[in-house]
Amino acid sequence: MGEKVAAFGTQLKYVTSSSIVGSLTKVGGVKMSSDQQECTTHDSTGGFKEYIPTLLEPGSVAIEGYMAPADVGQVEILAHYKARENRDMQIDFPDGTSGAFGSNWTFSASISDFEYGEADVNGILSFKATLRISGQPTFTPVV
Repeated sequence: MGEKVAAFGTQLKYVTSSSIVGSLTKVGGVKMSSDQQECTTHDSTGGFKEYIPTLLEPGSVAIEGYMAPADVGQVEILAHYKARENRDMQIDFPDGTSGAFGSNWTFSASISDFEYGEADVNGILSFKATLRISGQPTFTPVV
């Protein structure tokens, strides 16, 4: 069995500018799925529905953190949202030797939703965003 690795230190960055999105408390996983077309016929065994996979869905990645208006990466997230375009992004995991970055996901994404400045009376100012992946994401495992 492989080593277990703490998630602490995971980072999200823009590939082109190398801007790292700071003050993150959560980087959601890349959750892919596939569309399924029902193909049941009158002679399907036992009266059970049958399906075949069709198009693959690249999914989205939810991020959460604390509001940091001077953080270059958070500024870029808002600009990215306003630009209404796909940009290349990367999630780096601290699973390399001695906690260095090893595995990563790279993908093109737009920002499908953005929430900035939730102010709970007993909380810390926060932000949330969802990165909507476009096209095939690429996972590169640690070597």
